[in-house]
Amino acid sequence: MALNLDRGIALRLRLQQDMILEYRCFTQVTQEFSNAGNLLGKKEHAWDTRVRQRVIRQEGDISHILTISEPIGDVPQEPIMGSQVMRQVMYAQINACGNVLEAVGGINSLSYAFPEENVTAGCSWEKETQVILPGMPYPAPSTNTFTLIGEERVGGYDCVRIDMKSSAAQFEMVLPAGQQKANVVSETSGSIFYAPEKGLLVRLEINTRSIPKIEGFAFNTISKMAQDLVSCEVRKS
Repeated sequence: MALNLDRGIALRLRLQQDMILEYRCFTQVTQEFSNAGNLLGKKEHAWDTRVRQRVIRQEGDISHILTISEPIGDVPQEPIMGSQVMRQVMYAQINACGNVLEAVGGINSLSYAFPEENVTAGCSWEKETQVILPGMPYPAPSTNTFTLIGEERVGGYDCVRIDMKSSAAQFEMVLPAGQQKANVVSETSGSIFYAPEKGLLVRLEINTRSIPKIEGFAFNTISKMAQDLVSCEVRKS
């Protein structure tokens, strides 16, 4: 492979004005609900999503990105509590290190949070972040720890693999009916496959475990998401 991690490499986004990135995302959610440790039932849902990102303005190393996510094919008619199976539109400002400076609409997703300095295999770094989900009255603080594992060839790109793990976040979430609140503990782990020479995210794997608890009932929910780059082009308006 062309990458030389022994000498250290810089991880930077290389986005351009009018660049269009299209991803295909597969999500699977499994939920087991119990009372006092006794399993009462289980639900499983899975669906595909088309994610389309467009750089609507580039100012130095700041990218203004419009993201539209749309479920495709068969989608769950009664989604599991906490999962989002709907069309979402989000505007975000992101710098070259992948930090989200501002975001409006949709749900905040994982920030790349690349370090300022060059990194080699085995390097780790941390990023303070906030968990924001529908029904939450305020964001919950969390810390993401990233570790550069090594090199992999993914989707035709020379990538680095970066493993990520979050600290447990605890928060209250208002249920859809608005009559009750759930106490939730959530934590996330996953891997980022990033092509440094192209400055592009190629694949993202995210596993999230959340446990909402409501008056003795617990809903152990595991979400697995895999997002792959389908195409990348610069298309002038």
